[in-house]
Formats: sequence, C-alpha cells, structure tokens
Amino acid sequence: MRQQPLGPESCCFIFHLGSNHHYMKLKYLLFVFTILFARISFGQVQKGTWLTGGNIIMNLTDYHSEFSLTPDIGYFLKNSLCTGVFSEISSNKYKTDDTRDFQFSFGPLLRYYFSFGKFAAFPECKASYGLLKTHYTDWDGSAAKTNGNILKVKPGIGLAFFITSNVSVETLFSYYWEKRNYQMMEQSSAYDYKDYERGFNFSAGLHAYIQRKEK
Repeated sequence: MRQQPLGPESCCFIFHLGSNHHYMKLKYLLFVFTILFARISFGQVQKGTWLTGGNIIMNLTDYHSEFSLTPDIGYFLKNSLCTGVFSEISSNKYKTDDTRDFQFSFGPLLRYYFSFGKFAAFPECKASYGLLKTHYTDWDGSAAKTNGNILKVKPGIGLAFFITSNVSVETLFSYYWEKRNYQMMEQSSAYDYKDYERGFNFSAGLHAYIQRKEK
C-alpha cells in the first residue's frame, strides 16, 4: 500500500510536540482517559444500581462446626453507598455437649465502596434479629429441644473483584457479636437463659450489579 505523505498540519504537530502548549494538551488527554477509565471502573456502584447475591460461611474447629448462608439485596442510594436487607440461615453443631442449633435472622445492611480498577474495597455493617431452635441433651440424658431468639451485629470489611462488568466475587472478614435468649429444662423446671458470643469469621460470595436502563 502506498504511504501518504504527511500534510503540513501533521508536520507542524510533530515539530511542536515538545512545546509546552502541546505537552499540556497531552496531559489533558491523559486526564480525560483517566476519567473515562474511572467511570468504567466505578460504573457498577453508581446511584440507582441494584445489588443482589449472597455469601457462604464455613467454620470448622475441634469443638464447633458452622455453615451459614446469607442472601441479600441492596440499592445504591448514591454513588458507592449501598443499603439493603439480608437474611442469615445458619446451622451449628457443638461437639463438646452434642448440642445443635438452627438460626434464621433478618435485618438491614450498609456498604460503602472504594473502587480501583476491577477491584472494590468496602466496609460493611449489618444487624439482624431472628429465631433460634436448639437440640440438646437433657440432665437425665434424654434428647430435648428449645426455642428462642437471637440478635446479631456484624461489622466487617470486604474486597470485591469484578469478573465481568456486572458480576463480582468477594471475600469478607467480619467481627460478630450475638445474644441468644432461650429456655432450658432442668429437672422438670424451665429456666430462662441468655448467652453471649463474639468472634471473627471469614466468608466468600458472589454478587450481581443490575443497572437500570436509560430511557
């Protein structure tokens, strides 16, 4: 293919490339590209976007095993700020006294995203209240069960990686505090109990970011 000669304007541009005037233009173009890249990177957490998905918690120790599922749904009230609701379905087994419990709780959540490229870090805070059902061994060795309620508070910090423009995988490290109220039978008498537990857990999950279509 025959190469076209450079016109006067092109020659002038090359001749003056090192000048301050054109250097400032290049800096401006670089700034524009940076802003466009930031808009692409931050597009998932824009105002008006819906968030839906969930996390899984698995905790195995010598005396305790836990499996929890936490589906959630949220809405970005403004760029990077998401509020929503979640539920937690949890099963626990304590090997020391052969106690098993089932928990179902529901409550609000709040997240704020700090995006950089395909990654986004987010602090999160959520709290829930729900039902607790416990199976345990009674004082005489017989099987027994009781119902109660549970209150949980879980602040944490997470990291999301966007595998597509609208789907992310994430990890979350959380501190939890919980309070349990329930009744237990001892020698044919019912007693009210309150238990408190706190600690840390690690979870992983998948979320979709659903953006509304522009009309």
